[in-house]
Amino acid sequence: MYVSAINLILSFAGALVLHEMGHFLAARACRVPVTQAGFGWGPKLFGFRVNGVDYQLHLLPLGAYIRMDMSGLQRRPLFQQLFVLLAGIAVNLILGAIAWGTFFGTLN
Repeated sequence: MYVSAINLILSFAGALVLHEMGHFLAARACRVPVTQAGFGWGPKLFGFRVNGVDYQLHLLPLGAYIRMDMSGLQRRPLFQQLFVLLAGIAVNLILGAIAWGTFFGTLN
């Protein structure tokens, strides 16, 4: 039972990080400045700065976020704005398709 709970928590955390990574990479590709990337809520446990981005880990692993320059995003063409905003969802859909295929692929 504990293994299932741990797997669920790790899967949720992984999906959150990959979702936000989709936004992050799309923003970088469209040259929208990203100022902060974080995992969790509550008090900051740990953080570091690389290439102008503050990476932070918080106490409660209940969410993730990317903070970007929204005025920079608004100055981009509409296609790029949509690309950045929908990139996280696209990553989740791709992960779902991979998980679906992996699960049903093992049944044969």
